Formats: sequence, C-alpha cells, structure tokens
Amino acid sequence: MQPDAPGGRQELTGLTAWRGVAAIIVVLYHLDGLFSGVGQHLALGPFTTLIERGYAFVDMFFILSGFVIAHVYGQRDLLERGALRRFLALRLGRIYPLHLFVVALLLVVPVLRLSQGEVGFSGSTSLRSLVTELLLLDSIGLHDGLTWNEVSWSVSAEWISYLLAPVLLLLVRGRRVSNGVVGVAMAMLWVGLFLLADDEGSLGYEPFRIGWIRGLLGFTMGVCAYRLSSLPAIRRFSGQRGAVAVSAVAVIAAATVSPHDAFLTPFFLVLIMASVASAGIEAQLLSSAPMRWLGDISYSTYMLQQVFLLGTLNALSGVTTVFSPLALWAITLSWLLALIGVSALTYRCIEVPARDAVRDKVRARTLSDEREPAGVAG
Repeated sequence: MQPDAPGGRQELTGLTAWRGVAAIIVVLYHLDGLFSGVGQHLALGPFTTLIERGYAFVDMFFILSGFVIAHVYGQRDLLERGALRRFLALRLGRIYPLHLFVVALLLVVPVLRLSQGEVGFSGSTSLRSLVTELLLLDSIGLHDGLTWNEVSWSVSAEWISYLLAPVLLLLVRGRRVSNGVVGVAMAMLWVGLFLLADDEGSLGYEPFRIGWIRGLLGFTMGVCAYRLSSLPAIRRFSGQRGAVAVSAVAVIAAATVSPHDAFLTPFFLVLIMASVASAGIEAQLLSSAPMRWLGDISYSTYMLQQVFLLGTLNALSGVTTVFSPLALWAITLSWLLALIGVSALTYRCIEVPARDAVRDKVRARTLSDEREPAGVAG
C-alpha cells in the first residue's frame, strides 16, 4: 500500500509482496473447490491442506490492512475537521471502482438472459442482492448466501473497518493507552476469533453473515500489532536474519496441522512484523520487482477470480475426463497466468487511474478548505 495523502509515510514494501502471495493462495483454494465438482483436487503432497485452508488467508488481508492503515494514518486525528471525509474518500476510491467494474461484468449474463425472455435476476443474482452488493453491505447477514461477486463480502467487511478506523487508531496514537492494555486487547480479539468459529474451528463458514465481524477483528488486531511492533523485543526478533523465513514456515505449518483457524492468526502477525524489519536476502526477495508487482495487482487478482471461476465452471460442465495431477497443475498454472495477466490490465487501466483521480480531487478539496476561514462548513 502506498500513502494516500501528501506527507504520507514510507511504503512498507515488505508487506506488499505478502498481499500477492495471500491472494494467490485464496485463488487456489477457490479453484480447488471448482475442480472438486468433477471429483478432482489440487494435490500438493504434505501441503495440500494449505490449499484446502486457503480461505483463512483472507484474515491475513484484514490484519495487513489494519497494520498498514495504522502505519499511514496512526499519527493523524481522523476526527478533526475534514480528515474523516478525506480518509473515507481515499479508501473508497481505492476499493470501489474495481468492485463496480467486476459487478458490471457479472451483470452481462443476467441482462442477456432477460433480453432473451428468460429470468435474468433471481436467487443470488437478484436485484435486491445487487443493491446490497453496490452498497457494500453483503457481509452483515442481509441475505442467506453469497451474491454476485462472491468474494466481495471481504470488501464490505473492509469498508466497515474503515468506518470505525478513526476510533481504532486511538490504540496507536493514544499514549494514555499502555502497551500492556493493547496486548490485552489483542488477546481478547484473538479469543473473539475462537468464539466466532464454528464447531469444527473454521472461520470460513457463512462469510455473508459473520464477515464484517471477522474483518473487524482482524483489522483491529493489525492496528494493535503495529503499536506493539515498536517494542524492543519484537524489533530485535524482526531484525534477525532468517526471521521472515522462520515465520513463513510457521504459517505453513500452522495452516497444515492446526485444528482451528484462529491458531493461524499469531503466525500471521509475527510474519507481518518480521517482514517490516527484514534484512538480507529476505528483504531483497520481498522488495524485488516481481514480488512487489504481484502485491500491487493483488486486489485485481482477488476480485476478478469470480469471473474466471464462472467461465471455468461453464467450461467444465459435462467434462468427465480424469486429469493426471501434473495435467491438473498445468491447467491451474495456465489459468493463474491468464488471471494475473488480466489483473495487470485492470490494475493499470482501472485501479491506478481511479485512485489517482480521487487522490487529486481530495488534495484540491483540502487546499480549498485550508484557504477557508475557520468555522466555514467544508
């Protein structure tokens, strides 16, 4: 993530790469679910469970988001005159244009059906759910299932976290709040994840209902982690060579063997804090151009997967061929390359222009407000 406003703090390049990695793991999870419909799975030896649990890496997105927002905005009072409006405009300009574009793509099929005299809008693609989708309210239980772009529930959860960010950031800025209190708050949030999970320890059930809570818990933990990342003991660990590698292995191990999704959260937190202060070959790898590029386009990769999955679902209808594991992975890698290629285009042609346009408008409005006398409504 890059700072959205003049005077923004330095980009955390070590975290950009992890967004790309997490997005690809989530995509592989959904693609594996698609292949399971024809009786096949993406086998990865002892790491197959990592793919089967890929949905849990959405929580890594939430934690990353809270951490980075705390880094960029933690020392600003978003409740002061005009600050909250600017913050929300910038965040909406970052997430909404691509969201709207994907919904428009998904509208094509129902509209074509309607033009042919068939039922176009029904079930998960009803007009009511379309309104919910456009208002970013598809994570609060207004429907009995996922609608339209099925992954956009997490965007809804993210938006709700942004709305509460001005209060949450007091955990970073408020010196009256001790590190011990922040640590206790983080522990309570972790307990909240345990309580939120189902009987099998999964946080992946009914995201259309509990998604906003799941997102808010992760986002707030990211804010707390940013505050605690300045502690000497944590900084010493993060600065050690090999800290990122050890943390990454721990995440893989936890995703593979842990009985509960919430057990992944501490390892996500450690990996994120280690990546901020990483050194040596790890830092070079995370900040390399290919890894940063994957992170830059990760939002497009994540949001466009539904369009690709629906196309693949239609292509697989009626298919009875049993693919060998090697052939299945060849198909998967080709599919991923196509998705990444299109994601690069939407990032360049939709995300960046929209983000820059909103940023320029906010800057112009800010300068205009600063020229107004105090007390004039902005």
